[in-house]
Amino acid sequence: MKPGPLNFFKVVGGFFDCIEYDELQHDRHTVRAPIFGNELNRWCSRDNRPYSLDGYTIVPLRPPYAAEFYEHWVQFETKKDFSWMAFHGYAPQDLVYASVRERAEAANIAGRLQYKAQYEAMVRSIASALMGIDPRLSRFYMTIGRPEPGNRPGPGPNRPEPGPSRKYDSNVNNKKKRKGKKTKNGKARW
Repeated sequence: MKPGPLNFFKVVGGFFDCIEYDELQHDRHTVRAPIFGNELNRWCSRDNRPYSLDGYTIVPLRPPYAAEFYEHWVQFETKKDFSWMAFHGYAPQDLVYASVRERAEAANIAGRLQYKAQYEAMVRSIASALMGIDPRLSRFYMTIGRPEPGNRPGPGPNRPEPGPSRKYDSNVNNKKKRKGKKTKNGKARW
């Protein structure tokens, strides 16, 4: 396979299309994710400066925007319940005693919830990592300039001068007293 931006867009787009297809198989009412697009798509609606990939042709401003795609996948929540997974090697309905069956089912539920959380975290972290290397985001930062933490714009006509913060104001005591329940001997119990 020839490396390059077109292959990046095909591989990443195909990967997330597979995840979306799997989600749609488990819940038909799942909201469709924005498509990944290609190198011709802009980062967001503010990415409106003209640019050219080959030096001659101006790339038009066209949706879908890549920022919408990443916003969807960074906040990903699966609809799958992982009910097909048995974490201890046997199904609860195969067990004879009710107490053992209940414990096995409780262990299965806990394992499914844990696996679901890990699956969601994995998809979110992949989306976050890919967002960092997406050439459209780099191009967007090159055209508008990346905001630096120390170079924030000062007060303007629509931005008032910042006043004292309650967090750092010495006159305001931000520490709240913890109120515990009093016991018979008068000591607070947390």
